[in-house]
Amino acid sequence: KSSSFADGKDWLWARKGTSNQVGLHTPVFDMEANETYTISFTIRSLSNSGYQLNYLYLRQGDGTITTIKSLPHVNMADAKFKGNIAGDGLRVWFTFSHTEKLEDARLLIGISDRPENAAFVIRELQIEQGNKVTPWSPSINDTDRKFSAINQTVSDIATRVQVTEDDYSSLSQ
Repeated sequence: KSSSFADGKDWLWARKGTSNQVGLHTPVFDMEANETYTISFTIRSLSNSGYQLNYLYLRQGDGTITTIKSLPHVNMADAKFKGNIAGDGLRVWFTFSHTEKLEDARLLIGISDRPENAAFVIRELQIEQGNKVTPWSPSINDTDRKFSAINQTVSDIATRVQVTEDDYSSLSQ
């Protein structure tokens, strides 16, 4: 089971908190009890954000958000991560789990104790059931939505062509 968010190639901006934290919430996703999940994303620093994701929380809710628990810090200087945080981006991943089923889980991904101008962006956000990270790919739901939109556009064009053809036929009679 995998969830990809947005179209993956758009950068999602981390927002500055009320103090020295900068972070963002993932969209809501379903989470089974006692299962391991892997989150992966490409992160790019827009300022001196540092190399430590030290403001990570599992949360619940789509309106009123409740913090469930803190997650371990991620050292982005670890050699297992590929890319350049100041350039095209660094591909980062970590695993997490929880003892209860959550139908409206989300993660807060952030950096604490940063200077006033600290900022970062992420893209290619993917959450997968299991402990193996895979390359980013669009979710089936995203692909289905795009095909539906294309089909609707084609249908709208066909209707306009038919109306124009009918109008032309009535003029030439």
